[in-house]
Amino acid sequence: MIEESLAAFLDPVDPSKTMEGHPAPLRAIMVAKKV
Repeated sequence: MIEESLAAFLDPVDPSKTMEGHPAPLRAIMVAKKV
């Protein structure tokens, strides 16, 4: 499987949507700390 960047799947005119017109995925970073 060839890996491609998220940018390759986003609409070049409207990056808030995918090429198919679906909403673009959200990215998040979560940091956990054991207390």
